[in-house]
Amino acid sequence: MASLRKLKNKRFLAEVRKHGCYKSKTFDAKVQAMAWIAETEASLAPEGMIHGKVLADALSRYHQVCACLFWTWYFFSCG
Repeated sequence: MASLRKLKNKRFLAEVRKHGCYKSKTFDAKVQAMAWIAETEASLAPEGMIHGKVLADALSRYHQVCACLFWTWYFFSCG
């Protein structure tokens, strides 16, 4: 998804968000900004995404790491 805003200094801010990636750039002309948006949206592909992982996997890993850190702290400080 792209957005184009006119700034107070009469420049244009182009922002592109796609597949969790974010890029932005300022331009003097609206036509330049629109061309950059089209080019950037086409180039942002989901190849950097991790396929097959879901939020439950991330939360499970977070729980494992936190539990390990907690018990390490507990044994060394309360030991």
